[in-house]
Amino acid sequence: MIRLATERDIPFIVKGMLQLKQQTGWAAYVQPGYNAISLTAYTQDRLYDPQSVCVVWESLDGLPTAFCGGSLSTFHLPPHMPLVFEWGWFGGPRHATHCWHAVTQWGKKHGATLAFYSRSTPGRRANRVHEHQTWSVL
Repeated sequence: MIRLATERDIPFIVKGMLQLKQQTGWAAYVQPGYNAISLTAYTQDRLYDPQSVCVVWESLDGLPTAFCGGSLSTFHLPPHMPLVFEWGWFGGPRHATHCWHAVTQWGKKHGATLAFYSRSTPGRRANRVHEHQTWSVL
């Protein structure tokens, strides 16, 4: 089931985000300063930011298995539509997608008319990362 993340979920979120960044190459090539300390601080800030939401999928035994964090912003070109974007998500495809859906619904309730998420995959060369971006009208 989906629930809002709490401070007790931060170690799970940090571990999953670091694993994802290692798998995709972001950590080594694009964000070398991306580490447990900076990510813990960032996640903790987002938990208390009214412009952000963090959700986890919790298994029946009470353990988190997927995560999505999102924030409100505006599209950078006119007419600057309000949007919700993910700044991190991971987990099994079904549960992570449910978490992303919860973030988009939260964004819509807070005035977002667009949603944006990305998926990263390693490039063919060691110093390349491919990011697949998806935009949706809410």
